[in-house]
Amino acid sequence: MPMNLKNIFICPECHKKLKSHLFTDTLFCDCGFQSKKDNGLFYLHSRGESWDKCEVEKKAWINLHNELGMYLDNEDHFYLPDGRPHLKEFYKEAKRSIDKLLELENFNDKLCLDMGAGIGWVECYMLKQVKSRMIALECSDDIYNGLGRSVVLKKHNGCEFLSLVADMHNVPIVDNSIDIVFMVDALHHFDNLRKLISEVHRVLKPGGHFWAINEPYRPDNMGELEYLKQYVALETKHGVAERRPTIKEYLDAGNIINLQVLNDKINFVAPGLILRGQKDPANFSMFI
Repeated sequence: MPMNLKNIFICPECHKKLKSHLFTDTLFCDCGFQSKKDNGLFYLHSRGESWDKCEVEKKAWINLHNELGMYLDNEDHFYLPDGRPHLKEFYKEAKRSIDKLLELENFNDKLCLDMGAGIGWVECYMLKQVKSRMIALECSDDIYNGLGRSVVLKKHNGCEFLSLVADMHNVPIVDNSIDIVFMVDALHHFDNLRKLISEVHRVLKPGGHFWAINEPYRPDNMGELEYLKQYVALETKHGVAERRPTIKEYLDAGNIINLQVLNDKINFVAPGLILRGQKDPANFSMFI
């Protein structure tokens, strides 16, 4: 297993620490759970209702990309985010936020978890600038618009990170083990923000940082359903999980990590929010 990370994984079924077979990448648990590695992806997800929802989400994204004519072996992926991406304006904006994140946070020599990593392009971009151990976690293993795409992206970019197929509501990682958890344009895709952020809090080391960047939000005077129908109709048509919380709703859900919006504090003007939290709130005032 890359980066000698097998000791930080837990069983997604019973949450006990996983064991490993000698000389193989297979991880297993006494409860009967056994992971698999297939085409460069590690599978560590539970069975049942929560994972069934992940499978529905995977199909929804495939259907959406099919309607947009983007579900294909797109060479544009190799040029993200600077060259000629198929979602040019989105990736341009995401890149601005990632560049700002790299100014604000020291990723070097840190163990980092990207939740909602998509195709893994963010890891490929960041690892050109920092020396980190990174885990890209995504529920979809699709070869075009899921984490399956990360296999060819890693080869093309000459970088290495662990591609983990798992449920972000049930992260298969031991408590207090991750230095930095980050999400790029992903937090708003989760119905239960409190559950997700409770998992972030659990896996972070004391004092560890959480970042959610390029996050859309809705104004206080507009209902969420109304907003989704007006601005995210195509995604909701296909069943993609979409949220547009207000800023207050984001912060209330992230209270456990003292989540804050940094855009005004760092004088960063962008359509999306830069959110930052810390597992140890007592030391949060040391930042900015």
